[in-house]
Amino acid sequence: MIKNNNNSIFKLIIFFLSINFYAQESSGVYLKYIDSASNRIDNYPRIAEQFLDSIPNPLEKNIKGKLADYYYLKAVLSSHLNRSAEVYHYNILGLKYAELEKNYELAGAASIELFYNLYIVKKDTSALNYLKKAEKFYTIINMA
Repeated sequence: MIKNNNNSIFKLIIFFLSINFYAQESSGVYLKYIDSASNRIDNYPRIAEQFLDSIPNPLEKNIKGKLADYYYLKAVLSSHLNRSAEVYHYNILGLKYAELEKNYELAGAASIELFYNLYIVKKDTSALNYLKKAEKFYTIINMA
């Protein structure tokens, strides 16, 4: 009876350890889709879009720490596919996550894109705030 009980406890421990392992592993599984999209985005934007769309929600869990990269690629992709409203939307999200992830290179790039879209395209002087942000991010990079 004791041996059978120990066997059941052992199986239960293995079960919980395997669940924990696969839960931790899942965030890395989808990072390859970001890399694949990045490699194809300029020449094959539709294929790159399929890679990005293959990443299931919630993105925060499945590509943790790479959301800035994801949204940056979505913005570039939207630009290639002439979806200007999406370009703005994804650059806003890219900037948000780049700041959270301390990815100052992408934060600077998103800020420049937002400046461009607001000031050059729409003649909105509030865009200068994004230019100042870009300067801040690039200064941080140069100081490192």
